[in-house]
Amino acid sequence: MGIISRIFGRGNLKSSNLAISFDNDLICIDNYEFYGPYSKSKNGEYIIATMEGNWVSSGVGKLWLIFRNEIILKTNLERPNDAKVANNGNIVVNDYLFTQALEGKFLAFDRLGRLLIEKHYNANLYNNGISTDGAYAACQTCMSNNEDGNLLTVFNLDVCDIVSQFRPITGWAKQYEFDPINRNLLLIYEDGESYKYNFEGELLDLKKWELKLESTDNPFELRRFAEQKIELLSSHQDIALIEHITSLLKRAINGDLKKYPREKALISRRLGEMCLLQNNKSDAIDYFEKAIRLNPNIGLKKRLNDLKRLL
Repeated sequence: MGIISRIFGRGNLKSSNLAISFDNDLICIDNYEFYGPYSKSKNGEYIIATMEGNWVSSGVGKLWLIFRNEIILKTNLERPNDAKVANNGNIVVNDYLFTQALEGKFLAFDRLGRLLIEKHYNANLYNNGISTDGAYAACQTCMSNNEDGNLLTVFNLDVCDIVSQFRPITGWAKQYEFDPINRNLLLIYEDGESYKYNFEGELLDLKKWELKLESTDNPFELRRFAEQKIELLSSHQDIALIEHITSLLKRAINGDLKKYPREKALISRRLGEMCLLQNNKSDAIDYFEKAIRLNPNIGLKKRLNDLKRLL
């Protein structure tokens, strides 16, 4: 059954006697025995509320849109989460789906229930956002061993299309602020920091990000910073840059990574590659062997054997 066909007729929805109460981040609609997360539009006129479906019985979840104390839209999804609504009534929502696989579906509707965007990902969904005017939206995926992993997608809801997809080097944000006029997207983080990207995925606050990373002890951030610097090596392989990258990677590998052997394996691989750029084959072999021990599928066995034959 299609999504639009699951939306109830608008003629049966009007009610001016809703008994609505709020409990922190949850909404209770007594007349309809509805209890779940909600979000309000910035102008306060719209409320979007969700109830997850039942995983065991595969009972469908609910997505309700309320405008000035009247329910104007109801639709059924499997496991709706992270629903948000703009000042014009446009809605975005992540459907976690009834599946144990790494996948999810991002959807956007207008206030009449017309489907604007339906995007399936082969990755779990982390969060989403929508611009105040409802013209743009974003969806962030979690890690996955495919092209959909760690991906931030920007959508233009006016034309119902994707603007861009990129992997923010600053990591997964808590929330998003849109600047449609300048086509910028502000990523806001748990620690209060924020970094501006343009809609094409270029980090406009690069210097601010680099200053933070120079003093961080987070091994994941240090590795991402090193990866960013490695991209510069294709244009100029100066020894100072290689040494700087090596220093970042060594700080990263000495961080708390006991529960993340794959991350430690990747850092070991990158350290081995830096050694090769300095013609230090012996240390490169040591790092590659360590990477393979941590992650046998890292793809270094042939390269390691070739190096050993050269010594």
